[in-house]
Amino acid sequence: MVFRRPVLGVVTGILVLVAQALAAPPPASGAAASPAVSATWSGTRFEADQAARVSGTVTRARSLRAAVLQRQTPDGWRSVARLRLDDGRFAGRVPTTWYGSFRYRVRVTTRGGTVGWSDVATVRVVPSYDPPGVATAHRLASPSPVARWDPCRVIGYRVNARQARPGALRDVKGALRRVHQATGLRFAYRGTTRLVPQSWEDGYPRDTQLVIAWARPGQSLVLGRSTGAMGVGGAAWQLGYRDARGTTVSRIVRGYVVIDSSQQSRTPAGFGRGKTRGELLMHESAHAMGLAHVEDRRQLMHPFMQDTPARWGRGDLAGLAKLGAARGCLHQR
Repeated sequence: MVFRRPVLGVVTGILVLVAQALAAPPPASGAAASPAVSATWSGTRFEADQAARVSGTVTRARSLRAAVLQRQTPDGWRSVARLRLDDGRFAGRVPTTWYGSFRYRVRVTTRGGTVGWSDVATVRVVPSYDPPGVATAHRLASPSPVARWDPCRVIGYRVNARQARPGALRDVKGALRRVHQATGLRFAYRGTTRLVPQSWEDGYPRDTQLVIAWARPGQSLVLGRSTGAMGVGGAAWQLGYRDARGTTVSRIVRGYVVIDSSQQSRTPAGFGRGKTRGELLMHESAHAMGLAHVEDRRQLMHPFMQDTPARWGRGDLAGLAKLGAARGCLHQR
């Protein structure tokens, strides 16, 4: 598998955690008291996509306008879900779609404009398996400055599966769902395309930043004519950005995955044990996210496929986390 990096411009048990209202100074004379918010969380540790809920009560508020769940990010507190309100009570789901340790709170507002918050609770989302290897077993395609996607922008993708075997789109979506679990990056399927990526200069549709295609050797410059690679993934980035901490970064603006359609018999569909199409798509998609190869065979980013289920290793997850949403939005300098 080959990596190209063109550079533009140069638990099942329920554990209950109760969060009490934040202490607030007494209101000024004539001012309405801030709502007191008490939140109960259905647990503190969940597997990805496992149901998690928050509920609670609001006192010192006669007329509630809204209750939202907020998550702390490097850019500040962001509202991630609107909660149901009913006679001084609220309830809703807590997102568990991606791995990590997250700080949450509930924010309520009244029709009079006063605001109240619950205490902060930490919720951890983990894989359903024990990732192999060590966290240090990863390598970034561009370590200085780090090149990554802006998590505050949705990555639109299109698929050219004209030469693929049946079920290819299902496996593409499954691979990108696993990338989302590891990074928090958001993907949106924009439909099919006839485009076969040749280089970072290809004219992608305006709503598309990532193209995944099947092609024969010689049909794509990035795949080559006789490299022997079963697939190629890569990304192009721009300089001149910073993250929420002011660190200089590069923003990935385009990615591609090209799978050698002449070798499809070697990669059966799905993500089970063996050298599968799902594993191949995960590997090449991780290249498109900004990861490079590693020598640790326990990691999915090893350059040779393994006869194991298609799962991220501990190093893969650590590397993808560095490129994901937990690092905050990107801003032009």
